[in-house]
Amino acid sequence: MAASDDDFTLGVEEEFSIVDAGTGELRPDARRLLPGARRLLGDDVQPELNLSQVETGTQVCRTLAEVRRELARLRRALAEAAGRAGCRVLATGSHPTASWMDSRVNPAKERYRFLDEESGLTAREQLVNGCHVHVGFADPDLAIAALDRSRPWLATLLALTANSPFWMGVDSRDAPDGLTKADASKRIDDLQERTGRGQ
Repeated sequence: MAASDDDFTLGVEEEFSIVDAGTGELRPDARRLLPGARRLLGDDVQPELNLSQVETGTQVCRTLAEVRRELARLRRALAEAAGRAGCRVLATGSHPTASWMDSRVNPAKERYRFLDEESGLTAREQLVNGCHVHVGFADPDLAIAALDRSRPWLATLLALTANSPFWMGVDSRDAPDGLTKADASKRIDDLQERTGRGQ
């Protein structure tokens, strides 16, 4: 079954750390950055859980070329707004030296206030950023076929999505779900050998 551009849609959300332009240290400057970013991007830029984060989201796209153009547009405008606000943004999984003690939950959304009240430290310690790729399928059978084809790549995707082991400037020697870099590498090698891919 050959898929056409009408069979699926794509969208990407990226979360960014807000950092000091000179030192690179994490800064709770979302309130200062967002007004300028919104003038350039409208609702394509949003507050995130912590005041040291913002999120962008592409428009609904039909091709990878559209996604690329959207991501370039969003990153360019966000970087411009950050420069005007005296800061920078980083697209990283986590900030290697930031301390959660210097972070504050963003009260901009009711959901974030609820998380802060109900979860306390757990919400405040979330100094991680994500990149979410949303794929919508018009045909449920095509969705299942796509998931089936992605299965052999799950170990690779897990390895690529692991955050930095550094926490507050210290190598925590932590790995997601006990998966170490050596384990991930071996699993990827084994998977590639079994599937004949990536040689």
